[in-house]
Amino acid sequence: MKYLILTLFALNGCFVYKLSGTQLPSNIKSIAIPFIEDRSRGGVPQMSENLQQQLVDKFVRQNGLRLLTDENSADAYIQAYISEYSNQPEAVSQIQATQNRVSISVQIKVIDRVKEADLVNRMFTQSVSYNPNAGLNGELEAARQALKQIAEEAFTACSSDW
Repeated sequence: MKYLILTLFALNGCFVYKLSGTQLPSNIKSIAIPFIEDRSRGGVPQMSENLQQQLVDKFVRQNGLRLLTDENSADAYIQAYISEYSNQPEAVSQIQATQNRVSISVQIKVIDRVKEADLVNRMFTQSVSYNPNAGLNGELEAARQALKQIAEEAFTACSSDW
């Protein structure tokens, strides 16, 4: 019984700690996430839409913010653009690649309109490896995973930097 109580206290402490580090400022109840420009001059189709969807999923669906279309009406809004995309061989065996690596860099600025302050304003870069034998589908999935990681990292930066 004593171990059960200690375990419950330990789990409760971890649960509280985890939640307390991933909350946006309490004044932010709504967010606008307008179109994200792709300035990378390369990459896979629909990266902008994919990143926008990943940001909506992270900020709205997982954290309960209302999504607004008008950035002037929202408590916060996101300005972002995809700045770089690369797809490079990572591992080579004799004359062909055995592993490729997709790298994506995105400039993200999240503005708290209520306090007129930036929650975050920086470049996020993520890389994901894939098997080149998977072709375009492998590259698309690697890009999707990199964009998902960028959205998660941007949210974490917003919730911990303030």
